[in-house]
Amino acid sequence: MTTAVASDVAERLGAAKRASRSIGLLDDAAKTLLLDGIADALIADTARIVTANRDDLERSEADGISAGLRDRLMLDEARVASLARAVRDVARLPDPVGRVLDERELPGGVRLQKVSVPFGVVASIYEARPNVTVDITALALRSGNAVVLRGGSAAQSTNAALIEAMRGALQRAGVDPDGIQTVDDFGRDGATALMQGRGYIDVLVPRGSAGLIETVVTESQV
Repeated sequence: MTTAVASDVAERLGAAKRASRSIGLLDDAAKTLLLDGIADALIADTARIVTANRDDLERSEADGISAGLRDRLMLDEARVASLARAVRDVARLPDPVGRVLDERELPGGVRLQKVSVPFGVVASIYEARPNVTVDITALALRSGNAVVLRGGSAAQSTNAALIEAMRGALQRAGVDPDGIQTVDDFGRDGATALMQGRGYIDVLVPRGSAGLIETVVTESQV
């Protein structure tokens, strides 16, 4: 990884960290409204998302990717609508922030509570599944976290369109759009930077093949 790439990625991770502070303060109603706005944005941008996905599908076919993997990659109007419905479902989950997980009273009358709080910045490295781009973002925001995504080169155009739509929804809701970041355009160096993003990334989630998970578990400093 070059110094320039490391610097550029660090700038995005720093922006996500700063955005996480305001996202973590959003209340239940604000997060529900925000996620509904994301669902609306996905529907409104369906044509652009499907066009970007077509580019990925054509490239994947030329690269000899199997029919099964191409099916996972494919988004049409119905699948985009399904993604939007899934975001609305997440919006209506109970707010996980502020729940009292444990409570006890110590001798002398001191009462201790363990209360759930956001991580801060959640990152994920995953493979050619554009639905994961939306799923992880929705879950991260619902739990009061910023998110940084590395979704793999096979879905790069699709993921870029999805992320642009979701960042636009944040901006329209008055929420810092830097709360959603991608390092896809840095290729494998982006994944390496996430694994080395100690101090920026609070939790890193690998999703995909056993090889991907093994790499993250072995190499991550987060």
